[in-house]
Amino acid sequence: MSRPPDRVGLALGPIAVPRREERIGPLSDVNAQCLRWLIKVSSHGRHAESGLLGEISGRLCALTTSERSHAARFPFLLVDMRFDDLEWWHRMGSQVGLAPPRPLWLSPLPRKSTVGLARSTLVLAWHTARVDREAAVLLIGLSPPIASHLTRLHLQDLDRVAEKHYRHLRPRWSDQPSIWRHLLEASRTQEMTSGASFVLRGLQLAAGELLPIQAQGLAVRERSETPSVLLARRRR
Repeated sequence: MSRPPDRVGLALGPIAVPRREERIGPLSDVNAQCLRWLIKVSSHGRHAESGLLGEISGRLCALTTSERSHAARFPFLLVDMRFDDLEWWHRMGSQVGLAPPRPLWLSPLPRKSTVGLARSTLVLAWHTARVDREAAVLLIGLSPPIASHLTRLHLQDLDRVAEKHYRHLRPRWSDQPSIWRHLLEASRTQEMTSGASFVLRGLQLAAGELLPIQAQGLAVRERSETPSVLLARRRR
């Protein structure tokens, strides 16, 4: 291989080597915060009975402290904040007073709990996009255009998004309970083969998500171009 495999974290499961622990530490911290948040959400309202948490809340809440720590250390961010929605992020940077779209996943928890996780998630995504674009795409789940967009923001911009739009926070892969069941089972058994299988599945999902995201980015760019520029580019 032309570059070391730890560029995308361990390909065999949770990070264990000290040098890699330093690189994955902030991601693990945010994942641990996310898991605590989901456990709290599981004890409130309709989320405990429907959707993703309706599928996994029992297994999630049954995790021991050791198993939860194991789950947090897999090299994928477990929380998402419209990291595949380029139009939403353009809207966040616009000065036009447009009404934001309805959040896809509403948390019943107090605002303070969710704002804190939203801020941690955004700072991690922003920092990773600045220092390692490949990791930002594969591990954090940013589309390449959104990774580029985040690098142009300042910390106060991230605070504003977290404060005003924290309700857009949701679990990553919230529409795929099977991958969460896979994660929880790998964390419960802590077997290397199960962990490696989950990491491979996560990488495959991340790669597959790039195709529609890249098409969306092209569509947004084309809508922003004048007809003459668009025609000239298509003639090349």
